[in-house]
Amino acid sequence: LAGDVVMKERFLVPISPESSVDTWVDILDALNSGHIAAATLDVFREEPLPKDHPFWRHPNVTVTPHIAALTLPQTAAPVIADIIERVRAGRKVPGMIDPAVGY
Repeated sequence: LAGDVVMKERFLVPISPESSVDTWVDILDALNSGHIAAATLDVFREEPLPKDHPFWRHPNVTVTPHIAALTLPQTAAPVIADIIERVRAGRKVPGMIDPAVGY
């Protein structure tokens, strides 16, 4: 987020933990200085994001649960059908969220 350009109507949505943003501190600095208006963050170098991380409390940051991918019906339908079959059969469902772990 180099330079002195003020982008008060710009929003940051990095899509990779190895994005062009040097550090997460850069995002906070850009938000707090008004260089960007908001950030929507879906992926982090450390996951799950620690409970005490400032992104959780920042009014202009939206943290999403790592769901920024496009879902296509032709690929999603078989996965959903498999999950339904597993639940009905009492088998383990892959990718279940464990709130105790944080993801």
